[in-house]
Amino acid sequence: MRVLVLGGTGGTGQETVRLLVASPEVDAVIVAGRSQSRAEQVAAALGDKASGRAVDITHEDQLAEVASCADMLVNAAGPDFEMQVPALKAAIAAGVNYADVAGDGRATDKALAWQRRPGRGCHGAARGRCR
Repeated sequence: MRVLVLGGTGGTGQETVRLLVASPEVDAVIVAGRSQSRAEQVAAALGDKASGRAVDITHEDQLAEVASCADMLVNAAGPDFEMQVPALKAAIAAGVNYADVAGDGRATDKALAWQRRPGRGCHGAARGRCR
């Protein structure tokens, strides 16, 4: 499985990436952050399973394109109240599974409300059931 970790250069993201790289179920981890050099630095410290990629989460088309290279998008980017909905939209657009480490219930409620709007093709994407 290939996993894209948004916010992979931050504190929570780095721990998430470290755990994913250690998992035998994960073949590759894309460490995504605002800075290409920082993403590459974090990835290099983790070995051959990890690679770095600069991603601007506010550019939905770019984010969906990057997400389409993975099987799963894990969102560790913050602040979660600003980043959760764009990350979820990208996962849905790319047709990949989604997980979020956010702890803000209001941000999660907002993301789920967006995802449940009429016309959304998949319900349950935030729980990783959308393909």
